[in-house]
Amino acid sequence: MKRTILFIVVAVLCSNIQAQNRIDRSRLTPVDQLFRPLDYKERDSPGEIENVSLEGAIGSPYEDKVFRQGELVDLSFEKKVIGMFVRYNVYTNEVELVKHPESKNVSAMIKADKVFARIGSQEYHYKEYNDANNKPKKGYLIKLRCNSKINVYKELTKTFVHPKVAQTSYHKNEPAKFMDHEKYYMEIDGKMVYLKMNKRKIVKSFPGKQSELKSYINKEKLSFKKEVDLVRLVAYYDTL
Repeated sequence: MKRTILFIVVAVLCSNIQAQNRIDRSRLTPVDQLFRPLDYKERDSPGEIENVSLEGAIGSPYEDKVFRQGELVDLSFEKKVIGMFVRYNVYTNEVELVKHPESKNVSAMIKADKVFARIGSQEYHYKEYNDANNKPKKGYLIKLRCNSKINVYKELTKTFVHPKVAQTSYHKNEPAKFMDHEKYYMEIDGKMVYLKMNKRKIVKSFPGKQSELKSYINKEKLSFKKEVDLVRLVAYYDTL
């Protein structure tokens, strides 16, 4: 009888502890803490940057103006928010979210290394890294390739160019415009490495197997003018 009572007490205590853990996990990472509101009056209006109207501007601050159906993933507590619509504001470095395509209530994903957004097979991760000038930086990188050895990321940036007023009647006014830039990084053993898209320098960035990589590059005639060549090289490295 005493054994039975002891078993019941232990079972109740374990159940309470498990329940409390579940409550704590939910309290520490509520779903609504994965995003925060943005103070936008009109979601898709041209707006302004640096007091300059974007009406008639060439390009846009976005990777893609359209919100695409996606999801948010919190790796810390294995949470996932599905049914969100996502787009990436490259200029402000924000992953923007709405709950349905027509909503004007735009939120932004929180900037944390354990939380990322996914649209199809494309993922947006907030990372700390050194840029091309070896200066510390924080921002979103797009994951292109993930395997057991190396992750490959693309960094998108946009430069805003102010409009120019024609100085003479022989010239035309030039509208504001956004200039696009791309850079690439590899994550090796948790360390981010900037990649210059050059055959010799890319090979040097890999830890070992460099002669095999050189042979593969020559055989497959990789030029690294497109990111697909980089992804192919990393996929090959994973087989060595």
